[in-house]
Amino acid sequence: MDSTVHARFWRVAEPAPGVDDFPTILAEEAKEPKAGKRERDVAEGVRVRLERCVPNGDFLEGEFCRVQSANIPPQAGPDGLEPMQLPAGRGIGHVAAFSYHLPTRVLLLQRNALSVNPNRISLYIAMSKPDRFFAFAPVMCGDAMERFATKEPRAFTVTFAAPKNLKAFDDYELPAAKGARLIAEAYDGVRVTVEVSVGKSQRLKLNKAMVMEAIQGLAGIPGVKKLKVRAEEDGEDDIINFIKEQLQYEKKAVLPEGDPEQNYEVRKLLLRAAFGDSLPTLEKQFNKP
Repeated sequence: MDSTVHARFWRVAEPAPGVDDFPTILAEEAKEPKAGKRERDVAEGVRVRLERCVPNGDFLEGEFCRVQSANIPPQAGPDGLEPMQLPAGRGIGHVAAFSYHLPTRVLLLQRNALSVNPNRISLYIAMSKPDRFFAFAPVMCGDAMERFATKEPRAFTVTFAAPKNLKAFDDYELPAAKGARLIAEAYDGVRVTVEVSVGKSQRLKLNKAMVMEAIQGLAGIPGVKKLKVRAEEDGEDDIINFIKEQLQYEKKAVLPEGDPEQNYEVRKLLLRAAFGDSLPTLEKQFNKP
């Protein structure tokens, strides 16, 4: 089976004082031998679990799984569509492999719209203890994040391609996402653009911390097609595209069917190679002196 493995790089925030760190929590979860006991409901109809997590030198390598046990699609037979019968307590597993580099706090996460994203991982960890909250910032290629840090944001734009089930946006505590759902439902829209701007005023600017918080959340939501900030320095405008300029990886692969272990093994090795190619840049950007 030919398929494309697509993954994106994220920087995991530091833990709050007295809170276990991100890799410690993953290692702790992985100690539970029964996968079903690692499952948590992170939103209505969304069950997530850490499928596996194994140390490899400076890395943690593993896989998250979203367990779909409702709205199961039918199977297509020669005589038409038939209900897909799953045994009690079973669901369809939507998986996403990951690799986490301890020294730089960078997570490379496979992109799978049906599986987990940074928001769902954050919710999954917080479900174990409320103070375990970790934000995930997109790792930018080139100097995009540096440009954002040194300039004043004057406009913020996000475009959503509305999914068939618009209530999916309710999984995210983000005003722009909820607003997009309400607007799309009201007007039967299939694409919604939200823009916040200071207009033509030369004295006003957007709250940079709030814009960064929105970017961290919105960058990981399936259906977000555009995410841009117009920043200014000394009267010069700079459009920073937080989707196109995010460091990411894409590779065609042959993924074995009917063998979850070998399927994961192929994806794990692809992510390992992707991290190897990007590690010098990441270490230069994030390693402390």
